[in-house]
Amino acid sequence: MKNRRTITLILAALLALGLSACGGADEGASDAVLTEAAAIAIQGLTQTAEARPSATPTPTITPTPSPTVTFTPTATLEGGEPTADTSSQQNTNNTDNSNAGAPCYKAAFEGDENIPDGTWFYVNELFTKRWRIKNVGSCTWDTGINAIWVEGELMDANSVVAFTTEPVPPNGYAEILITFEGPPQAGTYTSYWMLRASDGTIFGFGPYGRSWIWVTIETIPTE
Repeated sequence: MKNRRTITLILAALLALGLSACGGADEGASDAVLTEAAAIAIQGLTQTAEARPSATPTPTITPTPSPTVTFTPTATLEGGEPTADTSSQQNTNNTDNSNAGAPCYKAAFEGDENIPDGTWFYVNELFTKRWRIKNVGSCTWDTGINAIWVEGELMDANSVVAFTTEPVPPNGYAEILITFEGPPQAGTYTSYWMLRASDGTIFGFGPYGRSWIWVTIETIPTE
């Protein structure tokens, strides 16, 4: 009888809470009231359970955890944030074995810069930047290869620039010449460039052939 009376009291308490929760108050019962009601209900159920005879415990089944898959990050591009999809694509039509083992398309910067980083120009002043590069891939660059703008300030240059009228074999050299115009506002500006083969493959420089070349200038007001 005592256990039945305890359960009846608990049910009455829970019913009262349910009715209170269904009321029209905007805020409802406070956290303190709900916590106290839950504690009273749990205490009543515990006392009732202790009065009952012990039952054979049910074995607990521990689920087998799923295996964790670890992803290996791809290599970080040199020179800052990545700017283009530069996946290497093999071109079997113009492969040269003189750079066997190298990617089909890859370039190296050989220097011969005429405009060092930080050079000053007047606003709206024209200037031409030159880069000397080397084909260190295993494929010949045909005349359809271009330098393409990928990030930064275009500075009124053409976004696609052809730079060779003759094929460039592996270990051959070429020069990229791009004409820019200093932006009209004084400040520091950088333009980033990569290469695009005639088959659409975008590639660049560095160990993985995925970095870029750039020009950084400062513009000053005209006097």
